[in-house]
Amino acid sequence: MGIKQCTHKDLWIFNFNPWLVIKLNSDSNSIVVGSNSKIVLNLRYNSRGSDTSKLYPGKYVIDGTPVGFTTDSKGFVIPILTVTKNGLSTTTFTSRRTGTSIIKSSINFQTVTTSVKIFAKLYVTSTDPVNNAFRVPINKLIKITFNVPIKYGNKFIKLINKWGSKPFRTYISGSSLYIKPLTVLAKGVQYTVILHTGSIQALSGSSKISLFRFKFTTTK
Repeated sequence: MGIKQCTHKDLWIFNFNPWLVIKLNSDSNSIVVGSNSKIVLNLRYNSRGSDTSKLYPGKYVIDGTPVGFTTDSKGFVIPILTVTKNGLSTTTFTSRRTGTSIIKSSINFQTVTTSVKIFAKLYVTSTDPVNNAFRVPINKLIKITFNVPIKYGNKFIKLINKWGSKPFRTYISGSSLYIKPLTVLAKGVQYTVILHTGSIQALSGSSKISLFRFKFTTTK
């Protein structure tokens, strides 16, 4: 710590080195619409990047220092006003719509920011054939369309009938998954397509499909 005398006879300025810095972080900076991210204001690091809670165990900024949180229209934070405890203060950000949301936190007239990317939740918008369709051609190419472009996840996909699984191959084009049976389907038989959880995921972000199924019956 250095001490510098000012021109005013009775005023002294203390220069601390290293000094505490304010960090604002999220436990997840990539989420889907409607989900949450924990936002943490952290006063445990100094200007050299050292964790002061390890350098000086049990020594923190005085508890009870007011901290405010705000964000933009892409989400909201609760609570908006907290206080520090053991050098930390937290709130929860909930996303409303897609985009990049900026979260701000203010303490002692200092403001810091962090960002959270928000992606659409993946879901099926249509199937061809539609659920419970009848008289479906036995050489039908099955198409499942999603709300956003997709890629493979764990690829746990099944096409079954009353006798068991039907072999097929798949391919993706944009936001659509295509299922092509390796041989023609049996006539007058009900088939079920099953996309297991995580079998398909959004091309951008981390959203994965939840368990989804539909059925159809072939022509006689």
